[in-house]
Amino acid sequence: MGAPARPAMRFAPAPCRRGVPGGGTQWFLRAAVLAGLAAAAVPVGAGGSTSTLTVSATILPFTRLEAVSAPRTVTIGLQDVERGWVDVDTPVQVSVTSNHPRGALLLVAPTSEYIERTDVSGLGRVVLVGRNGGFVALPGSGAGRQRTDHLLRFRLFLAKATPPGTHAWPIQLSAQLL
Repeated sequence: MGAPARPAMRFAPAPCRRGVPGGGTQWFLRAAVLAGLAAAAVPVGAGGSTSTLTVSATILPFTRLEAVSAPRTVTIGLQDVERGWVDVDTPVQVSVTSNHPRGALLLVAPTSEYIERTDVSGLGRVVLVGRNGGFVALPGSGAGRQRTDHLLRFRLFLAKATPPGTHAWPIQLSAQLL
């Protein structure tokens, strides 16, 4: 009756741990604090000399996409196939977190041969995504960690050979730095 069951939503993880044990910026901050404490614990020489330790940290840019809620399947009726499209009743709720001042890119990619194109609404405008996928810029609002929540709705334009029935969710979402 349709495509075999697959995971409901597939999200491509954004890199945020680049080969660092424990990963992330917290590890660097802990290491810097420990280095400072270790330097303060070393006694100065008998001559009363002093020493200086300079510590700096670099916070790498990151982007993360979290699926808050999403449908696992989409039901396509005979009338939908004859009409050529189906509106998905259940919206997809996602949260995008980034610390990059310019923002992030939301990538939308159909994963089913039955989808010719997709209209995505809920991003301030309707975005048309072709069979090969597309992306939408999510502008940042300045420095610091930013989280934006989006309630996305989909209209799926169907290929003529689409069989009616219940199909696995046919859209993959991911996010990356802008």
